[in-house]
Amino acid sequence: MAEAILNKLKDAFPDHEVDHYPDNPKTYQLAHPQGAILITLQERNFDEGQATDGTGQMNFPVFQVTYVSRSLLSKKNNPGAYDLLDQGRAALNGLELGIGNLNILWEGFLNIGPGGVWMYGQRWKHEDYFE
Repeated sequence: MAEAILNKLKDAFPDHEVDHYPDNPKTYQLAHPQGAILITLQERNFDEGQATDGTGQMNFPVFQVTYVSRSLLSKKNNPGAYDLLDQGRAALNGLELGIGNLNILWEGFLNIGPGGVWMYGQRWKHEDYFE
């Protein structure tokens, strides 16, 4: 699932770095001139109505997408953080993965990162089933 999301974002943002969240996020610094989109599996929730006895269970992975931008508003050919959020939402909303679609749960400001970059995030939920 993470790879499908990553690939969709790479298609939507060909001029940006699109990758998994770094192993050591505290030392991450934006090196790409346009900005970056980083994804990670944040959590996985499970359906309480079914047992985990091997018969299968519904689960709901939640992915964090972090948009890192050098500006809040767009400048010339470089989209700002607000535009990245809009473009990411348009690219991912309803993306079919397995038995369900990707749906947005939350969107908002995360932090001002090293070097004064803007960091905004989105959380996306998917419905999945495993046996």
